[in-house]
Amino acid sequence: MRGLICVLVVGLVVAVVVAQRPAAKPKFKLGKDTTYITGPLDADGFVDYETALNEKLRGTIKPEENAVPLLLEAECCGRFAACA
Repeated sequence: MRGLICVLVVGLVVAVVVAQRPAAKPKFKLGKDTTYITGPLDADGFVDYETALNEKLRGTIKPEENAVPLLLEAECCGRFAACA
């Protein structure tokens, strides 16, 4: 029991110390000379790669013209209906 309490206390101390550390700042400035993808940025100033990839691959297709959700719904018996 005493060992369990020690582990819990150490875990709590580590969690408090980690939570109080400031967010890491980028080590270099984002720009066309250092990075191909320069935006969009998240709240911490880092590149939001998921959004950037979605924007690049989407192209000119509008969501209402996209057939992929309908094809997934038809192929998978409606399991992806929430994604449409």
